[in-house]
Amino acid sequence: TTRLSVGGGAVFTSMVGGYCTIVTTTATASSSAGVSCTGATGVQTTDRVFVMATGSLISQFQIVAASSTSNGAVNLMILNHGYTSVTTTGINSFNWWAFR
Repeated sequence: TTRLSVGGGAVFTSMVGGYCTIVTTTATASSSAGVSCTGATGVQTTDRVFVMATGSLISQFQIVAASSTSNGAVNLMILNHGYTSVTTTGINSFNWWAFR
């Protein structure tokens, strides 16, 4: 079929997924920072996006929002719920799924 609906909810015509990576980002203590997760091939601006952090994300960071405002990228809002300013280091990758 070309349409997916489970339990009578929204009807989806396409589902894509993968992983993407953010650049090194600094978030001040008790505040959030916006960052683009590039390499999300297949994501479109109108998609509903779901994101899950991998073990590469520093423990005091938390994803609080995700959206797709440009094709091929997932925009994330990351909250630093710690007490100090911290920089994400190394490769910070995220699993993502997008539905339309």
